[in-house]
Amino acid sequence: MTISTRVAQIARKRHLPRHLGGLILLANLSPAMTLAEAGPEAAGQPAAGLVEIVVTAERRESNLQTTPIAVTALDAQAIADLAPRSLGDMAMLVPNFSANKINGFNAASFAMRGVGNTDIIVYNEAPVSVLVDDFVMPSVQTQLLDPFDVQEIEVLRGPQGTLFGKNTTGGAVVVRTKAPVLDTTSFELQGQEGSYNAYTVQGALNVPLIDNRLALRLVASEEREDGWMRNGASNTIGGVTYTGDGSRVGGTDVFTARAKLLWQPTDDLRALFTYEHLNDRSKSPGALNTTPTDVNPSTGLPYFVFTQLGLPGHLTGDPLNQAGVTTRAGFLIDAPNGHHVDADGSHLNVD
Repeated sequence: MTISTRVAQIARKRHLPRHLGGLILLANLSPAMTLAEAGPEAAGQPAAGLVEIVVTAERRESNLQTTPIAVTALDAQAIADLAPRSLGDMAMLVPNFSANKINGFNAASFAMRGVGNTDIIVYNEAPVSVLVDDFVMPSVQTQLLDPFDVQEIEVLRGPQGTLFGKNTTGGAVVVRTKAPVLDTTSFELQGQEGSYNAYTVQGALNVPLIDNRLALRLVASEEREDGWMRNGASNTIGGVTYTGDGSRVGGTDVFTARAKLLWQPTDDLRALFTYEHLNDRSKSPGALNTTPTDVNPSTGLPYFVFTQLGLPGHLTGDPLNQAGVTTRAGFLIDAPNGHHVDADGSHLNVD
């Protein structure tokens, strides 16, 4: 029974005047008539309602609402709107997921549902796995990825060992970068500049080599920063007092590159070769000892064990200019301040 028919019956049962019942009937018909008239004009507009979100959390395409996994999916537009500096910035959009940078190396500390890792040892494998184009990034030194030229990111919370293998006790971060386009030549370049001589340059080039058959996509990114702390404090080690040279510490020097070659001879065959490279020459971050004054004037005894070990106490003045207690680097181990990380990987997907 339609609304219009129901209103007409109510008018007869309550013995309403015929003209009043007609007005009620006309009032209920008017919206339908208006919508019908507006239909052709709005035909070109997108239909209102929920948009289907397709994810690959089960190693196959499925609707997000029917996927039995706790998934947060971010497309290329959402990533661009956030403008992240690294993959760790995605954590602000994902519940039960925290991401931090570990002091010492450009290493990631990812945690999901309370399961995480804070170790920087190269051979240590974290309980949260990062996969880029189905290729596992096992080392924490390679997990803080540059999200430039990324098509989508799926964060899968909870154990994922059945489909994604080991090191997924906490979950997995699945990253899919943009694939080469077979029929379009394009170039994208963007950059940023900031304090302490900081800058970031990113570029992507897509070139079809054989129309609708073979295409190449090249992506590169360079990030540098001098560091916002100076090695200016003195430190006594073994009875010898060393003074900082005033150089900056904690700087960033990271270069990444990716090449993808797509060959699609037929609609049923597709081969994608990917090569990725990471070069990290960043400086180790500085540290500042915030122990109070060396000796308690009322007792004459040191406040903390740090003082007994010969470390300097509370520093007066600008702490940023005196944050150089890392001056021992080079004196104890005869090694430069910083680290060298080189990582390369290649893989081939055929489907």
